Amino acid sequence: RRSSDLSVHQNYAVINQGIIKAVSRFENFEEANRIARGVYGDEAIAVDCTQYPCNPGDIFREGFFWRIRENGTEEMIEYVPTPEQQVMVLESQLTELTVVVADLIGGAV
Repeated sequence: RRSSDLSVHQNYAVINQGIIKAVSRFENFEEANRIARGVYGDEAIAVDCTQYPCNPGDIFREGFFWRIRENGTEEMIEYVPTPEQQVMVLESQLTELTVVVADLIGGAV
C-alpha cells in the first residue's frame, strides 16, 4: 500500500444528552459529528476519546468523561498517555535518576 492510502482513525464518543451512546472509529471530527447528529439529532455531539477508555453508558459532562459505579458514585475516567508521551516521561525520569545516582557516587554528569 502507498502511504497516502493509509488513514489515521481516532476513537470518538457519540454523545446524546450527556450519555455516551457509542464509541466508534472515524477519520475526523467532522465525520463523527455528522454521524452523531444524523443518528441522534442536532443536540448530539462527537468527542475525541482516543486516550480515554470510555464505553457506551458512560457520561460526558463539563469536558470530562465519567463512569457511574455499581454503588452509584461517579468516577472520572483518566486520560491514558500515548506511547510517545510515556516515553518522554520515562526519559525525563531517567535523566533525573542519573543525576541523583551521580551525586550519590560523587560523580558529575
